[in-house]
Amino acid sequence: MVSKLCSGEVCQCAEGRCPKIKSTFSKNMDENTRIAFACFSHIVDYAYKVNVLNITQDGVFDYFAVHIIKPLRLTKDEALLTADNVRYLIKQKSCELEMKVDKIYLLMGKDGTTTDSSGKLQYFLDHETWVEEIPEERKCKSTKSREACAQLHEFMDRYEIDQCMMKR
Repeated sequence: MVSKLCSGEVCQCAEGRCPKIKSTFSKNMDENTRIAFACFSHIVDYAYKVNVLNITQDGVFDYFAVHIIKPLRLTKDEALLTADNVRYLIKQKSCELEMKVDKIYLLMGKDGTTTDSSGKLQYFLDHETWVEEIPEERKCKSTKSREACAQLHEFMDRYEIDQCMMKR
């Protein structure tokens, strides 16, 4: 049995490898890691800074209602999306990715092809989705974390303005 998400006549495959959470403090994360993902290896359609409002489960899926804090890159179908909108992210329940209510994340990925009950795009999280928890400000103030946090915030600020025109 293949898992799929459908809305109306449109369905998308909901199988495949699971997303992995990225760590701001990973030794593999540097100033070019995010831009390489967004502009070269995956060429993302959307990038959002979001806050998880709630998590529900239905069948084989977990649904995350997220508040868009800041859209950094908009999909062609979401051109009118602004801060304060709510969207739904979906992952297979069997995936280990754990997102938490009231935590803030940087999300980057491909367009959703299905919509929620309000007709708004919903996004399936898979191995081609960037999910990075944005550290709380107090954690970023510590000496060992300061540079990694600065790189994350610089990426978000610059990507919102320049997108893939940023210099690596």
